[in-house]
Amino acid sequence: MAFSEKRKAFFYSRLDGTGKKLERYTLDELRGINLYYEEPWSKISKLKKDQLITNIRGLKGYIDNIKPKTETVEEPSIAEKIFTRKTAESTDDYANELFQELENYGSQVTSASEVPPGKLCFFTYVAKWPERYPWYDRRPLAYILEQQGDRMLGANFHYLRPQISGSLVRSVLNKDNIVYGSMPENTLHTYLHSNAGPVWVIPEVMKEYIGVTQLPTWKFVSRDGLNYVDVESVWDAT
Repeated sequence: MAFSEKRKAFFYSRLDGTGKKLERYTLDELRGINLYYEEPWSKISKLKKDQLITNIRGLKGYIDNIKPKTETVEEPSIAEKIFTRKTAESTDDYANELFQELENYGSQVTSASEVPPGKLCFFTYVAKWPERYPWYDRRPLAYILEQQGDRMLGANFHYLRPQISGSLVRSVLNKDNIVYGSMPENTLHTYLHSNAGPVWVIPEVMKEYIGVTQLPTWKFVSRDGLNYVDVESVWDAT
């Protein structure tokens, strides 16, 4: 499924608009900047690029943040590279691009049994008893909490809306004790080592953690393991 305009805007909502001239930001980035200053989506979703710029320039928070600075070129994150190419249309496409970018990055790839707790991982999975669940994710993005013999316990962020998972994964990387010890119950799943494909470890960098959680790389299937399930149904059930 195509990545919605609203999700793209929320992805860029960490931008404050002071890194370069406003005219050099994309439409999605300008929407994100407005969201950074807590402008409601209903107000800015229909505005054109010049209108978004005008709106930002009228915000007191933006004026307060402006300061002289030397413009630096920062290496884009894995997610930013994927979004920029705009070649991905389905969740399968996004997943394939993520696997490729992780390889390009030089990310660690290992077996499920060798993943230490405290790592955010992306991998393929086939449930051994799919009939026990109304649906399951065949491409988990899971923060590994514990290794338990022939299986591992993980918190799969795909069960959360991107806005929520982005905030939660920030706390995880910062080792926030409140969030670290109390993952949302619907995210907790056990994965048999033998049923998991190669496990890619996400680089422990804040922008990579947050960016990867915003990519629509999930693959929720029904209990027969064949038919796709609308991700909104999964999120609404939580």
